Formats: sequence, C-alpha cells, structure tokens
Amino acid sequence: MSWFGTGIRRIPGFRAPVQPLPPLILSMMPLGKRRDTALGSDDDDASEVERAAEEAEENALELDEANEPDE
Repeated sequence: MSWFGTGIRRIPGFRAPVQPLPPLILSMMPLGKRRDTALGSDDDDASEVERAAEEAEENALELDEANEPDE
C-alpha cells in the first residue's frame, strides 16, 4: 500500500516577495468619427475597386479568347 499526500502549513517569518503590479487600466482607442478629419462624399475607393474589377474581367476574357483551340 502507498500513500501520497501534501501538507500545508505556515512557515514562521516567511514573507512573499513583493512584485510591482501591472497597470490595471487598458488604454482605449476612441471610436467614432474624428472631428478634425473630413471624409469626402465621393466614393474614390469604390470607383477604383470597380475599375480594377472591370479590367480584371477584360483581361480574363482576352486570355480565354487567346487560349481557345483552333477549329
């Protein structure tokens, strides 16, 4: 028969080392619209994406036509 156990007791005169606590407040990024920046009403990014998609589609069609087998 085997016994395994743990004994817990106070050690007289022992003091745990004092460690500085990390800051408990996390920095936060403000959300919402900044007052010092103005957003343009035109959708420059959307129009650029649309143009790039059209060009990619045209390039894909050209590649398909070039790779068609000759009959």
